[in-house]
Amino acid sequence: MKKILVPTDFSTEADYALEAAAKIAATSGASIELLHIVEDLPHETFSPAGDYIPQNSMDKLFVMKLIEKAHEQLHARMQDKKLAGIQLTHEVKVGNVYKHIAQSIAGERVDLIVMGTKGDSGLHELLVGSNTEKVVRFATCPVLSIRKQPEAFELKNVVLAANFEENYSSFLHKLLEWQKLFNFSLHVVHINTPLNFDTSANIEEKMVRFSKKYQLQNYTFTIVNEFSYEAGIINFASKTKADMIVMLTHGRRGLAYFMDGSITGNVVNHANIPVLSYRIIS
Repeated sequence: MKKILVPTDFSTEADYALEAAAKIAATSGASIELLHIVEDLPHETFSPAGDYIPQNSMDKLFVMKLIEKAHEQLHARMQDKKLAGIQLTHEVKVGNVYKHIAQSIAGERVDLIVMGTKGDSGLHELLVGSNTEKVVRFATCPVLSIRKQPEAFELKNVVLAANFEENYSSFLHKLLEWQKLFNFSLHVVHINTPLNFDTSANIEEKMVRFSKKYQLQNYTFTIVNEFSYEAGIINFASKTKADMIVMLTHGRRGLAYFMDGSITGNVVNHANIPVLSYRIIS
């Protein structure tokens, strides 16, 4: 791991994300780039690239003041003692959040995004979702979502939710590198729901092939029967006192997302511990 991107809106949750990123960077030797994107501007007009186009001199002055204030806030956070010894850079962009984060990923090597999330519930979540949830759906690198401040970002027990039907090759080697860095126990869990029911014998057979294929070390395997996939993951993580949940996501968008929902997005929005997600690129 060489570079960690931490988008921040200067919220409490974003500060939690920066704290977690600092722990990961200190352990892995990675650098951190802090990114703030100025949005919600008056008379919003954006170019196809997501850049803000000011409409008049007053808009330009307003934007300049926002950029100046953002640089001051980023600089203040970079002075935190918790970031001592870590290579830091920062950048301020103006425009669309998702497009600028995507450009940051595409334009330079980013190994991990760490973001705070407020989570959500009810109608607002159904129609809008959180910024972090949207990034989870399009990011081409792993995304670590932080909803609440961990007492200490220490990875001792990590839960991997697996259905054994996806191609885990592109991600498992990254996770096993994390395991070497942090020396955690990996708890592989398969959630068996009424809609996707399988026999224990079949699931155990798949798990044996899975563990051999990826040469898992220091792991346990559990089958959980639950009505909801999300509830099964969160409850199992609580039972095992997990420090992080790891999930794959299909990154569905548009009508497919609205109709089918996003299991990973729901867990990101409701889990009280960090969630590491990786989008399957088909």
